[in-house]
Amino acid sequence: MSPRARSLLSVVVAAMLWSMLGTAYALFERHLAVDALTIVTIRALSAAVMVLGWLAFTNRRAMRIARTDLPRFVVYGLVSVTIFYPMLIYAFRYTSVAVGTLLLYLAPAIVAGGAVLLLGEALSVRKVVALATALTGCALVVRIYEPSAVSANELGLALGIGSAICYACLSLIGKPLVGRYPVATVTVWYLMVGAIGLLGVRLVIAGAAWPSLSGGFIIALSCGLFMTALPALFYARGLSGLHSSDASIVAMVEPVLAMGWATAILGERLSWPQLFGALLVLSSVVLLAVRGRTRGRIKPLPEPLSP
Repeated sequence: MSPRARSLLSVVVAAMLWSMLGTAYALFERHLAVDALTIVTIRALSAAVMVLGWLAFTNRRAMRIARTDLPRFVVYGLVSVTIFYPMLIYAFRYTSVAVGTLLLYLAPAIVAGGAVLLLGEALSVRKVVALATALTGCALVVRIYEPSAVSANELGLALGIGSAICYACLSLIGKPLVGRYPVATVTVWYLMVGAIGLLGVRLVIAGAAWPSLSGGFIIALSCGLFMTALPALFYARGLSGLHSSDASIVAMVEPVLAMGWATAILGERLSWPQLFGALLVLSSVVLLAVRGRTRGRIKPLPEPLSP
């Protein structure tokens, strides 16, 4: 197998693992009798411990940061884990895994708009078309053509869009950091800060009670290892041999697979207008990603350990 083929396969494997997250959340709540906040707290803590342990044995120097950057890392961790993880799992609960995943893929369009407003990037015709396409697709996915359906699920849709904004902040907040630190350093710090913040929130809301040892182990192993740490490693390996635009496009199999898991295991269905909206959302991601093909290799932004 050629190096490029191995890189493509690595990205596909990462996307496959990430795509199982929403369905896993639903199954844990249904069969393990564990609340949503506890699930994401165990996921964040276990992933942080795994990455921290891995760096402790392989590269302790990667833990070092400048004191002046600590506030930015704190904000980064709170937004990307403490706020994002609960918002996403509740978006899945109040909408569906398919709809929640598709709303999450508004993030590239939000990044494009945010880069114009916050980072001074030019607003090209391509970006305008991509943003319009993404917004149109989002409107169809949330069934704006059925006002009763929208009004009956306002909270879930707001959580889904909010999770996309948090996901977009992974790039907008992290871009200055990745220019000064290795991706491993940025990743371990935002995971540690976010996990500690999430643990604090969980203890205030749910107290000190935790699921059984077996239930906690299942969540930690599946979500912490197989759906967080491992896909991050596979995706990073894929990026090492691909243009970032190519990796972004290949990773778009994730929402497709997520809808497949939700249909096969949870019995979820999307209407034809929603499916067309999904195609529009994914098309906007392709439109935003293809710029890397004509501008040489782009240094990737820090990739989250999970969606």
